[in-house]
Amino acid sequence: MSLSEECPARITRLQEQLQQQELDGALFIYPIDIYYFTATRQNSTLWVPARGESMLLVRKSYARARQEACIADIRPFPRSKEFASLFEGEIKIGMTFDVTPLLQYNYYNKLLPERDFIDISALNRSLRSVKSSWELERMHHAGAKMSEVFASVPDFLQPGMREVDLAA
Repeated sequence: MSLSEECPARITRLQEQLQQQELDGALFIYPIDIYYFTATRQNSTLWVPARGESMLLVRKSYARARQEACIADIRPFPRSKEFASLFEGEIKIGMTFDVTPLLQYNYYNKLLPERDFIDISALNRSLRSVKSSWELERMHHAGAKMSEVFASVPDFLQPGMREVDLAA
């Protein structure tokens, strides 16, 4: 499995949870969450509907997001006047309040009037805490590489050596 296969599986698990909580979708603005679901860390906003295809709205760098992201619907971030039209009929919208600055919450609340924003921080943390076989394999691989690095330290560590020199 690859990251391009992992991201859609993550979105599917999220959509199942959104449906269970009777939410219309989730709006992600935190870069780490966007990377987790799309494999790109561009300045963007991610919309994951409870059913259907996700949409990545990119401020910067659109070209790089198109190159990296694991979802198909990637668009430039629309003008403020056009933003609400992308969410017609979407009333109950999940957001991760634990990482959303108040200024950004107020911005999206203004862009999407008459919507109910519901905190899905716990839902998101719960989903991310359960590791897939792909994630476990990547963690095992990273651990093995770190073990190799630490095993090689005695080869170049010398008495009296400063930590900064060892790190270099």
